[in-house]
Amino acid sequence: MRDFEIEQVSLNFKWSYKTIIPSLPIIGTEAFAVLCKKLSPFGLTASGIIADAPTNKLGDAQMTIILLDGRLGVKFSVSSFEILGDNLLEGDRQIVADIGGIAFEALKKIDEEVIVGIAKIRLMYHLSLEPNENKKILLEHLNLTNGNPQLSPEMAIYQVNLGEDSNLQNSKVGIAESLAYNNSIFFDVSLDYLGSENFLEFTDNIKNDVALIFNVFGLNGEKSIID
Repeated sequence: MRDFEIEQVSLNFKWSYKTIIPSLPIIGTEAFAVLCKKLSPFGLTASGIIADAPTNKLGDAQMTIILLDGRLGVKFSVSSFEILGDNLLEGDRQIVADIGGIAFEALKKIDEEVIVGIAKIRLMYHLSLEPNENKKILLEHLNLTNGNPQLSPEMAIYQVNLGEDSNLQNSKVGIAESLAYNNSIFFDVSLDYLGSENFLEFTDNIKNDVALIFNVFGLNGEKSIID
């Protein structure tokens, strides 16, 4: 197994409801009151709440809440909610789980069936390795035997099967050279799940599956999630 250090990790989590909900958790609603009260410890401010309706289509209307000094955002629409994070830090997994649980609590004030849905998670890593180890792992995945000399692959994309023990519906991994850090690779993990109401338990499942995926690529999966 190769050891590494996480230089940067970003998150895109999207929960799509089975059916659209009748309203957004906007000001004056019981759902908005839950968000105001329970997101306060995560840096909620009035200026960090943004309502946007760029067109007259209901599906384009959304409300975004910026948290953690701009590092994390929660975006609500009538068909889904998203959690978007850049530069996640140590301890943020628990914070993301808490914020997801609060979002569910608020949305259930609008529609109890929001807990029925499909989750799509994308985790984007920049991983630094020992000198030249990044070149070795890239050569393993980007070397085309008897390939066209006019083509130079820059990214490999794999479908990953973790077996029947995983609740994953689909998983893909992309691996490429990191353009942001020296001696590093870019590791792009996309996961699809049928959702779970227990958000902390759900994030534990994600953590375990991501660790298994790292192991498949010969990377130390125990270090794959900032906990």
